[in-house]
Amino acid sequence: MKRKKIMIGLIGAVLLLAGCGKLEKGTSNISPNQASGDKTATTGQLNDSSYQALLVDGKYKTGKARGVSKSTVNSNYNLSNVEKGLMEMSKTPYPVDKFLFQEGQYISREDIIQLISRQSDGAPLGLNPAEGGGPIIFEQIVEQNYLSKENEQLGGVSLGIVLNSVDYSTTPPVEIDDGTVNSEGQRIAGKVLERVRTIKGLENIPITIGLFKQATRDDIGGGSYFAKATSKSGNELSGWEEVNEAYLVLPAKEGEQNNATNDGLSNKFTDFKNSIQSFFPNSSGISGVAAYRNNELQKLTIVIETKYFSETEILNFTQFISTTVDTIFNINANIEVQVNTLEGPQGFVEKQVGSDKSVGHVFN
Repeated sequence: MKRKKIMIGLIGAVLLLAGCGKLEKGTSNISPNQASGDKTATTGQLNDSSYQALLVDGKYKTGKARGVSKSTVNSNYNLSNVEKGLMEMSKTPYPVDKFLFQEGQYISREDIIQLISRQSDGAPLGLNPAEGGGPIIFEQIVEQNYLSKENEQLGGVSLGIVLNSVDYSTTPPVEIDDGTVNSEGQRIAGKVLERVRTIKGLENIPITIGLFKQATRDDIGGGSYFAKATSKSGNELSGWEEVNEAYLVLPAKEGEQNNATNDGLSNKFTDFKNSIQSFFPNSSGISGVAAYRNNELQKLTIVIETKYFSETEILNFTQFISTTVDTIFNINANIEVQVNTLEGPQGFVEKQVGSDKSVGHVFN
């Protein structure tokens, strides 16, 4: 695939697009770094706030329970938020400058299936109520490992406990109130900790546990973490702390009050959407998701869908998007705009925090 890069607003942007070369593998600031010995290396960093991952024998180690989350978490939006939210939460106990990331290597697929099952003779360790005893609340466990940069030994584990706000296993689906999700989540976390402490290598390792509430299947914002606790050793968890994060769908519904309405982002998104649809009426859908942490906007992601683009249409459309982003979104957060057709991604615009100008890419 070739990538053409645009710096919108510069004279000669079209010539720059036409003359750009083949997309290279990776990016210039990512390079595998050799670690101690010859058998391990690290991936390098995208930026100072991202973890490097450990490579063993030149290979990325996938998780021991890989694939289980994909088959149980009710949407890709929820799955994405579970994983990135847990990694973000881990940066406090396991700082990026002192720890390396590795997919979970300890909790097996079989362990997870047992724990998320309804309790029965065949699943005595199941943490969901027995058949007929209530809705399924406990949906999944996500494990992440953090290794010390000094010796590449396990220094901490983070676990995401995925909880349902709606049990879709019944007809009709059953809604679960927040109080039940919270109390059951804390109970389940304690039981999971007891089980995890029996796994060889995890007996005395610090373990951070986050409680994640899934959004409904049709919510493109996805769910979020709402509480966390840590066990330095043994089966005791520290006091539960609130996690303040949210993924808000834009524009907000009429009468809805949230961070995006309070800071004016919802109105800015509506202005952006109207401008885009005026320029290119064939856009079949424009959606936005705003990620907030501690009531501060972290990232705005916009997806524009249409049936098709000609070469000149996508070029000029991407340029217009970039100009419109710069005009409307004077915000202190990362912005990402994806342009998709039935054939796949066609364009991409991004604006980093602190930058005056957005950067666009056209794919062909």
